Amino acid sequence: SLMKDLWDAVEAHFGDKVVKRHRAGIALAEKKKFDESHLSLSPLEKARNRKRALLMFFAQTYLSIFLFLIALTVLLTLTIINCKSINSTCLGKLVNITNNATDII
Repeated sequence: SLMKDLWDAVEAHFGDKVVKRHRAGIALAEKKKFDESHLSLSPLEKARNRKRALLMFFAQTYLSIFLFLIALTVLLTLTIINCKSINSTCLGKLVNITNNATDII
């Protein structure tokens, strides 16, 4: 079909990643399905909106990953600290119990 040939030509000229990023920017900038306010914008304003939407998407993604890694680090640190304190008290009690048991025998 003609549309497929056009899309293939655009992808061949600009590159696959550029076309995908452009499409993602359009999809992110026009989140509301029935909002047609973007139709009255100039091409420059549409490009700015697409760029802003992509930057916000990347910022949110990196912030989410960063916060997840911080939470994971805190959780692992607390787990290791608690395991060390639990093991030292539990092992100490276990040694006392076995010493008492051998003293009785």
